[in-house]
Amino acid sequence: MSPPSRPRNWWRLGISNNGLGVLQRALGLSESDQPSPIIVAVDFEMTNNLKRGFLESQDSQLGIATFDTNVLSQPDEDEEDLITTENYITGSESYIKKGSDRFAFGESTTIQPLKAELVHRIDTALPKDRSIILVGHAVENELDIFHALGYTLTHPNMEVVNTVQVSNEVYGPWQCKLRSLLQWLGCPFNRLHSAGNDANFTLKAALLLATYGCVDRNEAVVARLRQIVSSSVPEPDPCYRVPDQYCDIINGRKRERRKKKKNSKKQKSKSLSLEQREEIRAQRAAWRIEAERLRLY
Repeated sequence: MSPPSRPRNWWRLGISNNGLGVLQRALGLSESDQPSPIIVAVDFEMTNNLKRGFLESQDSQLGIATFDTNVLSQPDEDEEDLITTENYITGSESYIKKGSDRFAFGESTTIQPLKAELVHRIDTALPKDRSIILVGHAVENELDIFHALGYTLTHPNMEVVNTVQVSNEVYGPWQCKLRSLLQWLGCPFNRLHSAGNDANFTLKAALLLATYGCVDRNEAVVARLRQIVSSSVPEPDPCYRVPDQYCDIINGRKRERRKKKKNSKKQKSKSLSLEQREEIRAQRAAWRIEAERLRLY
């Protein structure tokens, strides 16, 4: 007798349905008798290359940010050192340089484009002797890549939290992008779409969501968490900021491109026969009628 088949996307089944409660217990914002966990946020860039085993390109990034909640029961330390962030990068020389320059929390580490190397970095960030909360923004994407890499989460004491789902618990249904969530939370950020940066800001979003969704708040803990979140945010790098004197030039070029596109459509329509034009007009009229019918339904 063959063993029962696993459900589709079985590796996603461990995502918590109560991510807000998981975070609040971990941070001392609600009662818990569990040991203080480490919160680990993970993010990938160039995900298709990772899923395809680097067959087409070796360009990719792995970002890992960690926060040990033990520090919340200890005297205040330098808040800038409490979230550690790593950015691992592989690929072409130009991609490595661009990705490394964009990383805002230290130096990127160049690694070999091998599944085993990536798995080693991930596994090292999830120590088996501590409770772990694995966090991701739309974390199912990270779990999909774990599966593609052949990495299975076998940690004996781990919760998996999706910050999209937690934001729904706090604010109601909302399929928010990371940028929108950070703006809504008032969390300072810059240089997104670097794996290390995104992991760092995802972790900070998780900390803030826990405080916003807390009813009986421990104000001292809330204040400290917000201090941790607001620290260690680097200034935007000049090479990623458009100087004011060029804004008008860039906007002017955009207007020119829109104008050319509009004119090209006019030129194309002039090359059509009268019969073709009438056919297009009839199609558009039919579309408008159908759209109006659906609107009134």
